[in-house]
Amino acid sequence: MLLCPGRFRDIDGLAFLSRALAARGHVVLATTYRGMDFFTDDADALAGLDYLAGLREVDPARLAIVGHSRGGMAALRCAAKDGRVRSVVALAPPTEFSSYVRAMEHLSPQRYRGMVASMGGTEDAEPARYAEISALGYADRIRVPVLLVCGTQDLHAPLEHAQWMY
Repeated sequence: MLLCPGRFRDIDGLAFLSRALAARGHVVLATTYRGMDFFTDDADALAGLDYLAGLREVDPARLAIVGHSRGGMAALRCAAKDGRVRSVVALAPPTEFSSYVRAMEHLSPQRYRGMVASMGGTEDAEPARYAEISALGYADRIRVPVLLVCGTQDLHAPLEHAQWMY
């Protein structure tokens, strides 16, 4: 299993999950991303899958991705892009990036400004960039089991995001 962290690339915050999975016999690789701009996340996750698939202890026909938030978006996109992925778990993924960023304008103005800057502008100015990382745009290409986990009171990745993905 490839474990993909959230926005701040905190793999230590998911140690509880990686330990629990490993204790049940799974080989778990926790990955991080090389940057903060979201656009290399898929390549980084796919490189992690390459590494896992090459391990002697791993059956390359049983690869899975588990991701939280940003990592959930990457996991969903990778499931659409790479046929080696056999299942995906997305924990609180903001599946539609434009609405996520717009919500940040009210929830966390500083975070909103940072996200808009990392995207090179607002959705109106950069629609293709926002669409490129919205997992929702990849939903029709995912052909494996998906578990979407969300909280009904999550303001960053509200229930509607999981419903839209479904």
